[in-house]
Amino acid sequence: MSEPSLLIFDTARIVGVLDGLLRSELTATNTYQLALDRLGSDAPVAICDGLESHRRRCTLIAEHIQGLGGPSTAQGGLWNGFTRLFANGRMRIDRHAICAALQEGEYRTLIHYHEAAIRLDEDSLAVLEEHLLPELYRIHHALSTLAIKGS
Repeated sequence: MSEPSLLIFDTARIVGVLDGLLRSELTATNTYQLALDRLGSDAPVAICDGLESHRRRCTLIAEHIQGLGGPSTAQGGLWNGFTRLFANGRMRIDRHAICAALQEGEYRTLIHYHEAAIRLDEDSLAVLEEHLLPELYRIHHALSTLAIKGS
C-alpha cells in the first residue's frame, strides 16, 4: 500500500523540480523580451535567438510536467542582474550592459539546471540532457561570443 504513495511523492517532487526549471525559463523569457523592447532594432540576433530558445524550453518543460500528470504553478519575473540595471532609474542603458546582464542570467540558469539534474527521474533527466541543456549551452556561448566582440 505504501508503494503508490511513494510513487505519488516522487512524481510530486519531480514536478516541483521541473516547475522550478519552468519558472527559470519564464523569467528568462520575460527578461529577454524586456531586453528586446529596450534595444529595439539595435538588438543583436543572439538576443532574438535567445528569446525563441527560452520559449521553446518553456513549452517543452510544461509539456513534460503535464505528461507526468502535474500542474505547473510557475510564474516568471526578471533576472536579478537585469533588474539591477534599472534599479537606479537609468532611462538609457547601453547594449553592452544589457548583453552582460543576459550572459549572467544564462550562467545562473546553467547552474540551476545542473543542480536540478540530480533530483530528476531518468526520463526527465533525458529531456534535460538531450533537449534543454544543449540549447542552454548554445545560447550561453552565443552571448559569451557577443560579449567578447563587445556586443
